[in-house]
Amino acid sequence: MTAVSLATFAAVNNDVWLTTAVTTAGLALAGYTLRLDAEARGSAQRLLTQERMARAAEAESAALADGPVSPGRSTTCWRTASRPSSCTWRRPGC
Repeated sequence: MTAVSLATFAAVNNDVWLTTAVTTAGLALAGYTLRLDAEARGSAQRLLTQERMARAAEAESAALADGPVSPGRSTTCWRTASRPSSCTWRRPGC
């Protein structure tokens, strides 16, 4: 569509050919810039969506790896000086 408009402009224009060429080149450059901008915005949006999905999947995977916590138990490992190996819940290495 843009190419047809530019060709029509060049054909019916009674101005100097240099002015027509510069105007055509400027309009073509502006259209190309707008297309690149739209493509970059789309890529950024897709990347953000992928990152959000990856974070959600990572959080879900971590939650599943921790396993269920017994009701009434804390999810924090509380060690005391008197019993350094005791924890309030069953996590390996705690």
